[in-house]
Amino acid sequence: MNTVLKIATYNIAHGLNFSTYDGSFPAGQLPVTLDETAKVIRSLNADIVGLNEVYNSGGGALDMQTDTLAKLSGKPYQMFAEAIVFPNNPPRSYGNAFLSDKRILSRKVVKIPSPVGDERRPEENEYYEDRAILQAQIQADFGIVTVLVAHFGLNGLEQERMINALVRIIDNAKTPLILMGDFNVRPDSPVLQPLYDRLQSAAKVTGNTEYTFSTYNPYQTIDYFFVSRDFLVTDYQVIKNRTSDHMPCTATIEWKGK
Repeated sequence: MNTVLKIATYNIAHGLNFSTYDGSFPAGQLPVTLDETAKVIRSLNADIVGLNEVYNSGGGALDMQTDTLAKLSGKPYQMFAEAIVFPNNPPRSYGNAFLSDKRILSRKVVKIPSPVGDERRPEENEYYEDRAILQAQIQADFGIVTVLVAHFGLNGLEQERMINALVRIIDNAKTPLILMGDFNVRPDSPVLQPLYDRLQSAAKVTGNTEYTFSTYNPYQTIDYFFVSRDFLVTDYQVIKNRTSDHMPCTATIEWKGK
């Protein structure tokens, strides 16, 4: 029985190609090249991959990005979790995605609405945006595993709401659990303490302090794996690739058994 999983997390910036970007012009002018994004995903050689900043509609290269990436990267199972619909013409459905070599047994999207009206903190001027947690259960060789893919907001109130939702899921989990994604906070942020209390940080376990953002000017770590103590973390890598503005990350984990 295979007790090892290789996992990956990757904020793909909806396929924008940053390979030659230097920050001197708006990143939105970059081309969308999903074939290059898929090439990176294939090179990670991971059993499961969590993706952030994925479109599911919006016209042209923004349509059905999860399906396209699953096909181009050779992943037989996939899931999209909508966080927000931008009112463009046509509307743009946007959120997290999950690609897997392992069969997906269940799917759930946990919505994290952005603060509105008087809920908003006057001292927080960052952009507010609806968020979501992708929650899936997969059939690994050794049993069922819960996988969470999250993308945190940029301001404190959003981050607290995300953490509270994650804690509820983690505390009620009946299986080994993997959490991954772009958390938009640095490793020493107190926002993450409830996760450190409950789970293992792959980077912290391995002592890897390499930056994950940005690829054209690396200066901080904001992409993470947290795994339950059912697993032994044997490897964690930040992959030096400039296709997105985030570095893809991989970890190898081994189920300890009962």
